[in-house]
Amino acid sequence: MPSQLTAQEKRDFNVNQKIEALQEQLDTWTARFQKDPAYAMEWSDDTFIAAADLQVWKGIKEMFDSGSTAQEVVAILNDKAIHGARFPKHSSSASGNIMSQQMTAACAKGADDLKWYVRSED
Repeated sequence: MPSQLTAQEKRDFNVNQKIEALQEQLDTWTARFQKDPAYAMEWSDDTFIAAADLQVWKGIKEMFDSGSTAQEVVAILNDKAIHGARFPKHSSSASGNIMSQQMTAACAKGADDLKWYVRSED
């Protein structure tokens, strides 16, 4: 990370790094899927996690890009995590249920990861 960045620039740099790393993880899984779809699907648990994390971090980036503060983003993520925990999805689609659970977890992780940015805004 370049030195002499403002707190907001560091935050944005870290968010972009997180998105790039998650996208690389999904790209690696996609290559394995193209090589052997059945085997890739058997070992796709981490793919659900990475896909949910990526979607949440892209949403975080969009909120920051539109001017939201870290405190506002954390509040939104906490609300989504609480809602997902209180009202879990119960669908006939097992993979849909897993994805919903991982989205709830990703919101909680995102809120937790951003806590120190809230402190730096104070």
